Amino acid sequence: MHLLKWQYQPTYRGHNWQLTIKEQSRKLERLIRNNPSLQHILDRKITDAYSDAIIAAAKETGMAENIFLEQCPYSIQKIIYSEYLPD
Repeated sequence: MHLLKWQYQPTYRGHNWQLTIKEQSRKLERLIRNNPSLQHILDRKITDAYSDAIIAAAKETGMAENIFLEQCPYSIQKIIYSEYLPD
């Protein structure tokens, strides 16, 4: 959700959002590293999480759900890279 908010609301970008993205990325990276058996289900889990993120981002931003891309535009490598911020 925060990646979407960062991408779609550039005028609201702040240090708090950036730290939340970084924190969540690091937690996810550790989860995957500590549980390598999750690798085979990552695509499905990202798809599920992304559809939830669209709803949450729409709710928090007041934007329509159809504004956001239907498919997750972020690869797992980008999601778990704590320094990644979309344009």
